[in-house]
Amino acid sequence: MQRNWRAYNRALVKRGEALLTFDFLKRWDDEVREANREKVGRPFTFPNSLIFLLIGLKAFFHLPYRQLEGVARRLGKLAGFPTPDHTTLISRVRRLKIELPDHSDKEDLVIAVDSSGLKVTNRGEWIRKNGKKGYIKIHVAVNTKTKEVVELSATEEKIHDSREFKKLVKGAFMKAVKRGGKIKKVIADSASDSFDNFKLVDSIGAEPVIRVREWSWAHGDDPRSRSVKEQMKDRKGWAKKAGYGMRWMAESFFSAFKRTFGEWVWSRRFDSMVKEVKLKVCLYNLMLRVA
Repeated sequence: MQRNWRAYNRALVKRGEALLTFDFLKRWDDEVREANREKVGRPFTFPNSLIFLLIGLKAFFHLPYRQLEGVARRLGKLAGFPTPDHTTLISRVRRLKIELPDHSDKEDLVIAVDSSGLKVTNRGEWIRKNGKKGYIKIHVAVNTKTKEVVELSATEEKIHDSREFKKLVKGAFMKAVKRGGKIKKVIADSASDSFDNFKLVDSIGAEPVIRVREWSWAHGDDPRSRSVKEQMKDRKGWAKKAGYGMRWMAESFFSAFKRTFGEWVWSRRFDSMVKEVKLKVCLYNLMLRVA
């Protein structure tokens, strides 16, 4: 199938437009008023939308906060709005609650679950303080239809995929129920293979498409044992029938994510690293929405 390069180029241009938007100027007063509604102490001067815009630029261009302040000043002069200094930006970013918005429709979801590592920029200090290899893990559940991330978590490298699998599936399931849909399939590799994970997926009415380990044995009539019997009989046939090949959507996400934002997290504190990852995934989803 030949790619429509004109449409492809137009989509990439739209992504850039979505990143740099000044729509927040129309809502400035309302947003500031809402942010200060229950705040104790000195009131906020700048709306959250402006802070999101600036840290979005920071995420894309890997800007230190002082350089980000300079970019903000220039944008403020061009568009005619006041801008925060770097200390205010740091303080506001630490206060932000970044949640992954749910943009899915009411259709049944097929999600692919996987994880990957991001290196820590202050690798030497991280290893010295934490005794770890110097990276954090991103665990995601990807909508195989839209390629958007519907649920994610960021953890230390020692956290196993099987444990985060439960959080991702439960989170994606709750969002699906809230909008009147459901999860049809959950696809994952053998790192998520466990009796509990198969049982969880089955309990929410979804089909567990989880590759079992090579040495697996069936011990009854539970969801995992039934899958073991089918996979041990014909691995390739099971993969084709169950749609296991759609797991590449999760792998594709990590490839595109790292090409866009790099293979590093630039924050120094772990809680800030988690927030940085969430922000970047939100931006990634936004770019897909406008394409």
